[in-house]
Amino acid sequence: MKNKFFYFLGCVVSLIAIACNFSGTKRIAKSSSIKLAQNADIPLDSLSKVSLPEMEMNNFRSFKDTIIFTSPISFLYFPFGKFNNETGPLNAYPELKLSYQKYVNNIGTFELYKYGYKQSFIKMIKNDESGLFDIVFAELVDNGITLKNGEEIGSSKSSFVKKFFKPIVNLQRYNVVKIESLILGITHIYTFKDDKLVKIIIDSDYQVNKY
Repeated sequence: MKNKFFYFLGCVVSLIAIACNFSGTKRIAKSSSIKLAQNADIPLDSLSKVSLPEMEMNNFRSFKDTIIFTSPISFLYFPFGKFNNETGPLNAYPELKLSYQKYVNNIGTFELYKYGYKQSFIKMIKNDESGLFDIVFAELVDNGITLKNGEEIGSSKSSFVKKFFKPIVNLQRYNVVKIESLILGITHIYTFKDDKLVKIIIDSDYQVNKY
């Protein structure tokens, strides 16, 4: 009878020890994940895990102080809004001044629409298939033109990053963010200095005079 009692007591002690060990392992694992989540220097191949799902970002890579990734979001194609006539951008941004340029190639003559503001400009062309105005090229260096996602020259890097990533990411080591569309050859390049957005370039694969 005594042997059975000690055997039962030994089993209880063993079970308690296993339970404590499992609990400790869970605490360690949880602690490790928190440490990774709070780490600003998140590995490049882990950024997709902390990006906002609706951004559908992938193909992360970097070169020096530039981080590059792709996304299919429509904002990349229409960062200023969708327009079906030349006055659309003027209505959306009254501070813009419109001028016209002709582009001639072996197919024909095309009208280019250049919307200027201080040292910044947006150049567009009408897409005959969609009926919408496509971006040919844009260069923003002046505060006053706000993109449809709320970003503008002078915005903080943290504000910009929150549009694409969960709050735990700050991309501190990168001064340039390059976003490529999956189709139609649109590229956004955002340049930061002292944690402020100082330049926005939006490029396309239109083979025309960009300036």
